[in-house]
Amino acid sequence: MKEVTLIPPAQLDELYGHVELDEIQDVLTELKELHEKLRASEGQMVLDLTGDLGRSRKMLARNKRDLIQAIRAFENDFSAGNFTDEDEILNALMEFSRSLHNYLAMVHSVRDHAYRVLNKLDDDDLRDQYTTKLQETGLAKRGSFVADLRNYVQHRRVPVVTGRIQSHGTNQIIFDREKLATWNDWSSDGQERLMEMEEEFEIEDEIESYQSINETFYDWFISTIGERYVDEIKERDEIIEEIVQIQQDKLINRS
Repeated sequence: MKEVTLIPPAQLDELYGHVELDEIQDVLTELKELHEKLRASEGQMVLDLTGDLGRSRKMLARNKRDLIQAIRAFENDFSAGNFTDEDEILNALMEFSRSLHNYLAMVHSVRDHAYRVLNKLDDDDLRDQYTTKLQETGLAKRGSFVADLRNYVQHRRVPVVTGRIQSHGTNQIIFDREKLATWNDWSSDGQERLMEMEEEFEIEDEIESYQSINETFYDWFISTIGERYVDEIKERDEIIEEIVQIQQDKLINRS
């Protein structure tokens, strides 16, 4: 998509010699009106909304990479026989907890941005498709678990995890399902997903699975929005083309 802005005032000063003074105000007024029309267009609103959602998704992917790196650091840095300082192990677990918190918080932000898109567009059919797709992909249940875990971290405490140093040289960060289950604020879907897990489980597999489904789901969501609002986006692009043409013809190329 093309993006343009009004020519900065400093550049306009340089163009005064190429444009009659009695014309410059009319040109700038015309450009200003077109920019106001652009900002008010439904196509621009759609692209702004999906752009915000896209940026949140990138941050989520980055936080996920940080989380996996924190897990790998614990697994690789403290292989059996190589660790001597218990404080180092605790620090590695703290880094994991910090990364987990950041990832879960960003999951919440992505979901909030998706709801904002739905609310702003106020499209009942799109909302129905969104809800149906959540169920079809399994993201509803997995998303509830991740969202609940975020609330657990936010309002109660970081889950009690165990850094287990195995005798054969592999390390694990272990979650205790029963300890998590004592929390009373699990949603029905979140609790159902929790109880499907082993009594002691590693969070990495759940995060990897959730992230994969999440990315596929939001690829579909943004693509569907683009298809539904293709005419509005085309009208927005036509306004931009008009702005570019005026700037070229009446300012830049005027001699």
